[in-house]
Amino acid sequence: MAIPHFSLLTVCGIEELPDQRPRKVTHVLSLVDPGLADIEAFHAYDAHHRTIMHFHDIIDRLPGQVMPELNNMEDILTLGTGFAGGGLLVSESPLLVHCHIGISRSTAAVSRSCSAASGICWMTSARKPSTTRRRASASGIPRARR
Repeated sequence: MAIPHFSLLTVCGIEELPDQRPRKVTHVLSLVDPGLADIEAFHAYDAHHRTIMHFHDIIDRLPGQVMPELNNMEDILTLGTGFAGGGLLVSESPLLVHCHIGISRSTAAVSRSCSAASGICWMTSARKPSTTRRRASASGIPRARR
């Protein structure tokens, strides 16, 4: 199975979603907490395919929290295959990946997908560089905020 090359990925948080509308993305990966209401910003977007995954930003099981599972990582890694397999030119349909803030889940998902890809990956971020540092996770899913 060939792994696709992405030429442009955008990572952002929910607050930056309205600003991403002009990119005319056709594919969106939403990594959000379970029970989150529909995100209004997407109603203003052109037609797009959206994959939604619901889990909390944690790496250790916590009461009342949904932890990401292995199948979530497998789905993230294979999402690109479906994207490229759709016959779309990546330059014509950039991929938007978002979570709540655009730092943890979305960035981890994109970095894992890019590291698995066999080509060059250019990633843009809607967020300004942060001075906040968080401990890395061996699984690729960032650790919960402390």
